[in-house]
Amino acid sequence: PKPLLVEHATVGMGSVSDQLETTGTLESVEQANIIPEANGTIQRIFVREGDAVQKGQELATLINPSLDAGAERAKLELDRAKREAEKAISLHSQGAISDLEKQEAELGLQTAQTAYTEATRSKGFTSIRSPITGVVAFVDIREGELGGGARAFQVVNPRQLRIVANIPEQDLSALPEQQKVVISATYDESIQVNGFIERIAPVVDPGSGTV
Repeated sequence: PKPLLVEHATVGMGSVSDQLETTGTLESVEQANIIPEANGTIQRIFVREGDAVQKGQELATLINPSLDAGAERAKLELDRAKREAEKAISLHSQGAISDLEKQEAELGLQTAQTAYTEATRSKGFTSIRSPITGVVAFVDIREGELGGGARAFQVVNPRQLRIVANIPEQDLSALPEQQKVVISATYDESIQVNGFIERIAPVVDPGSGTV
């Protein structure tokens, strides 16, 4: 018989691994779709896609003449209410008017103050600001266009990323929370980062049978 080439090795304890591969889309954990709180004509845009922004930073301004006029009317009404309240307090101290008339004047001042605060706050809606610190992903408006009611900007935080992956239900028992995973790029598998399973959905998707 022909001799056979064999190989020998020392028997020892080792580990056996099981791998499960899936795909998903990388997205930001913290992101904001910014919609203007008031309608108006876009006056100026201060950022472009890819710009880093801070929380509270102004991204754009728009013009709404009705908001400006409303704030001006509220200011005039507040000044008038202040004069009437001061006059009522002076007359009441002299005994010329009743307690009820004085209280009505003071209530009118409080009402005017509230209206002025709301009008001033609404006027501030013409400034579009970022609610988070991050990077501008999308700019959906242009100067001169009418803005409001739709997304104007999307800001994302690239330092906190996640992948939402769909795993078959039968493999779920082998994937506990905090399980370590290796994430590799689709077009270059040499680019890899480590991650972990943060959360597992409590229900199964009836359409795909995945979690």
